[in-house]
Amino acid sequence: PPRGPPPGKVAKPAYVEEEEDTGIEEEFDLDVGGAITPPRPSRGGAKRQQLPAPAPKKARAAAPRAAAQATPRAEVPAGEVGGVKWLTISAESAFVQAGLPDLAPAVWQDPGLQDLLSSAQHILAALDVDISTVTFSHDTEWKDHPDIGEAIKATGGEELCFCVVECPEMAMWAVGVANSWKKREQAARLALCVAVAANLSDFEKLAAEQPEFTAFCESVGVSTGSNLPPFSPAVSAVATADDDAAPVKSRAKGPSADGGGRGLAQATPAAEAPLAAGHRDRPFWINLLAGEEAIPDALESMAPEAVVLTTLGTGRKGLYGKAEAALAALVEDPAADIVYHDDPNWELFPTVGNAVKAITGTEECQTVAVCVSLNVWAVGVGMKGKNRFMAAKAALATAIALQNVETGTEVNYEEFSSLQEVVEEAAEARLEV
Repeated sequence: PPRGPPPGKVAKPAYVEEEEDTGIEEEFDLDVGGAITPPRPSRGGAKRQQLPAPAPKKARAAAPRAAAQATPRAEVPAGEVGGVKWLTISAESAFVQAGLPDLAPAVWQDPGLQDLLSSAQHILAALDVDISTVTFSHDTEWKDHPDIGEAIKATGGEELCFCVVECPEMAMWAVGVANSWKKREQAARLALCVAVAANLSDFEKLAAEQPEFTAFCESVGVSTGSNLPPFSPAVSAVATADDDAAPVKSRAKGPSADGGGRGLAQATPAAEAPLAAGHRDRPFWINLLAGEEAIPDALESMAPEAVVLTTLGTGRKGLYGKAEAALAALVEDPAADIVYHDDPNWELFPTVGNAVKAITGTEECQTVAVCVSLNVWAVGVGMKGKNRFMAAKAALATAIALQNVETGTEVNYEEFSSLQEVVEEAAEARLEV
């Protein structure tokens, strides 16, 4: 066969067009000639609704279907993994002729993937995708890209509306499938994330920042080399990320028994999950004097104890949704007085990470919130950046409100009933320490 780019590289198109902001990532194993080797087949399927629009004409189906049969890729999955299918298009396709690969991932909108779908923009940023070079093309009737529509049908997909996302700068394309315009674009962004991630040579950084997405990539056939718990659409096994960073397996060194080591890639076994689950969205306390490790410089002038909240982002939404407003009511100038230290790999506060792990039995990303003016600090724990930031704000609001109660300062809970409930729980938990 003719020689092409070396493995791990994708041929770039001869042109680059300016495009709209978007974000999506994906991973592929490349074969010689710039072709992408699809993952192994797997079982699974996403729920779909029948598209009310007319189906594509059969005349259009002939060429793509014949091309797919002629392509020597017997391993292309007939089903989908975690809402993903891998599509193969003809070498005569406009995409391939423009220098794009003939294989690309398609993501179906699925409630089980909502956390990842919502975090796709952040994941794209973590993958260094310039969203200004990305464009979206919605094909609701399979008229603009009939070959892609036929590729979807060839994998067993139904005739739903789809959106094609292109990133010429990285020579990538992907597909999002859903009847809703917004959901199509979300799915397309996540599909692009998978496409980009499939070409990564080192997942250490991505695993640290986006562990849930990294586990998702592994589940759809992209080899990441990480040791994260398997991705679970129903209950996030590495919950996350990120939203944003999401989350986030670890590229850099992350949490371990001594605060260093290989980090989140060596996540706590599933057997410890029930212990962690018992503390989800419920305040508990840590005391840095209980251990023998040095207290971090940023906390040296603070009280040694702090409130901790861990979350997957699915519980006590009333509390987390109003945490920032509660801080604004409790602190005179939150922007100047409160500092947030995001520490996903325990590089800044290993002592805090180990103190939390001693109680929950798990190693998860953390954000430490410090209010110097009130001598109060707190910890938010979660694999997704957005979740742990919300948890840190809620934990700090809880600690400050409790301090006011103890000093006789009135706290107005009229707009923050959820906070009052957590403050009472924190007061009880403090007595148990």
